[in-house]
Amino acid sequence: MTIFYGGLQQLTNAITYVQNLDNALNEIRIVTSMTADEAVRLGKEYNQLAKEMSVTTTEIAGTAASLFRQGLDNSQVEERMRNIIQYAKISSISLEESNKIITATANATGESVEKIINIFSQLGDLTAAGPEEIGEALQRVASAAENSNISLEKSASWIATISSITRESPSTIGRSLNSAISRYESIKKTGFNSEDPTKLNDVVLALSQIGIKATDSQGQLKDFSEILDLIGSRFSSLSKNEKAYIATTMFGKICHFMQ
Repeated sequence: MTIFYGGLQQLTNAITYVQNLDNALNEIRIVTSMTADEAVRLGKEYNQLAKEMSVTTTEIAGTAASLFRQGLDNSQVEERMRNIIQYAKISSISLEESNKIITATANATGESVEKIINIFSQLGDLTAAGPEEIGEALQRVASAAENSNISLEKSASWIATISSITRESPSTIGRSLNSAISRYESIKKTGFNSEDPTKLNDVVLALSQIGIKATDSQGQLKDFSEILDLIGSRFSSLSKNEKAYIATTMFGKICHFMQ
């Protein structure tokens, strides 16, 4: 009976596997207007790729369907697929999660997938933050960083450093950094932040007290990344009270880990 029910479970799993694969290939066929024969040939190609990359054909077909929905052609899908699988393996996450992180970052920054993965991997090797942590946090800050002309390398390095030191969750780091950038840009553009009474002159005064000139020749606040670099060069020499004052004035209570 054990053998019988074990075999029955394997048969059920096999049927479910085939159904999922068939559904993914049908979705690809509908999105791309492929013929049934073309979809079958594509399935065979995915089976070969799955063997090569040590993943399942169903995982590849499901991820490919998601990529085709983004308007990528067959060659672009295959190239993106290999990168997604690579990132999933070095980060020990699923293809679905890898696809989500890579796609969100690529769409927000306009950077190539290869560059994104290289940055995540290198920072993961250099710090205590894993590639998956950096990628997850960056999803939540990539758009704000792009709008503030902050490079992918810089925003990812901030995340890796914060994660290594604080061991906060990626979602907390990403949301906090996103809020900090958005808050600063609000002060920079309007002279005040709608969520609290901080004014432009409050930020200028706070930074001037630690020897940083916060404004450019036109009297406008300098870019967020430039200010953060200047603060970073002096932060270790500041007292605990000075650190708290700068962090609160610049970023509010949301960035408690900056203290």
